[in-house]
Amino acid sequence: MHDEVATVEEVDDAIRFGAGLRWAMMGTFLIYRLAGGEDGMRHFMAQFGPALKLPWTKLTEVPELTEAFIDRIAAQSDAQAGGIGLRDWERKRDDGLLAIAAEVKKGGTLSYSFQPEPTALSTIATTAVTVPIPATKIFESLLEYAGPDLKPKPGLARSWTIAPAGLTYTFKLQLGVKWQDGQPFTSADVKFSVEKIILPYHARGKIYFGHLAGIDTPDPQTAVFRLNKHVPCFLKAFQPSEAPMLPQHLLGYTDHSISLPFRRLVSPSSWSPSSVQAQVINLLLRLQEQRGLSYLFISHNLALARRFADRLAVMYLGQIGEFAHPSQLTGGLVHAYSRALFQAMPIADSARARTRAPALPGEPPSPVDPPSGCRFQARCPYRQDICTAAVRPVTEVEGGWVRCHFANTLDQGRLMASPGRRLYARTST
Repeated sequence: MHDEVATVEEVDDAIRFGAGLRWAMMGTFLIYRLAGGEDGMRHFMAQFGPALKLPWTKLTEVPELTEAFIDRIAAQSDAQAGGIGLRDWERKRDDGLLAIAAEVKKGGTLSYSFQPEPTALSTIATTAVTVPIPATKIFESLLEYAGPDLKPKPGLARSWTIAPAGLTYTFKLQLGVKWQDGQPFTSADVKFSVEKIILPYHARGKIYFGHLAGIDTPDPQTAVFRLNKHVPCFLKAFQPSEAPMLPQHLLGYTDHSISLPFRRLVSPSSWSPSSVQAQVINLLLRLQEQRGLSYLFISHNLALARRFADRLAVMYLGQIGEFAHPSQLTGGLVHAYSRALFQAMPIADSARARTRAPALPGEPPSPVDPPSGCRFQARCPYRQDICTAAVRPVTEVEGGWVRCHFANTLDQGRLMASPGRRLYARTST
């Protein structure tokens, strides 16, 4: 759009004719126009604009959202709409979707594959189109929009009422709903999810909740949304992809602008705070015991790997340097990279703190053009000429094996990197 390669209508046509039934009636820009309500595309762009200043935009080429750029998009959107009003476009969209649904025949088997693989299991901090597919099976919202009629149905809310002016929405929550840890789901979770998570961090949070004046919780089963301006699409916000409900008692005391733990459901070891991480790990261990599961656990946190894993493989740049039993983390690791990871483990008890090794020198080589010989040789403090010439076959050591030309010497704890650096000899455990 910014480089004038295509107009909004040309972009939408490419989507409508190429991306399947989900976009069959209208493309992204026309959908955004409807999301902007009576004020149209200009209102939507004003709500979306602040997202172009977030830190992630530094990772790519994001155009500056100037007034001239907004004017061009708004003018093209007006031309695309062809003078048809908001309600008529919504009616055309709904009629088209119902017509498509009516043609779907019952019976048979549907094989559904999607690409790329979802990058997360929550829609809160990503707009990736494949994420809602699993996310909406994991998270729930106050309402659901299942079935061909596209009408709102009870979800975590059993009923709702709308004041005549459309400025107050009152939701009565389902009774007896509990989180996985047994804590009850209440209106406090609704208030927390919308005010602290959805509104500031969801890509469409300000579109739906930008005119939110406040959320009242007169009792644990009632949530009252007060708006300072009527939002036509407000009820559409309460579906799992747009406003998933989250537990205040687990996430309410975290600075989400820094950690965003809800975004890392696919990486439990990166959760914060630690209490949440521990609960996720305990859940995985319990499921493993109950269902006989096998896990491939990938982490730089050796302390966590020791608790979680039965076998430990230390890899650097795609090459496994050591295979060991987790009990060897008490000081029995041999490979230089394994020891560097061990030295980096935090110790809470200062009386037991290890002598810290200096940071590894240099930068990791490119995985596209890895170094010859041992992959770790460019940063290894014990490197010799032979390390660059050939990869050492594995050497059997107690509890596993190691791929290093000096495995026997390192295994006896005799080779010192530099004055003041402490290496650990193997000990009996």
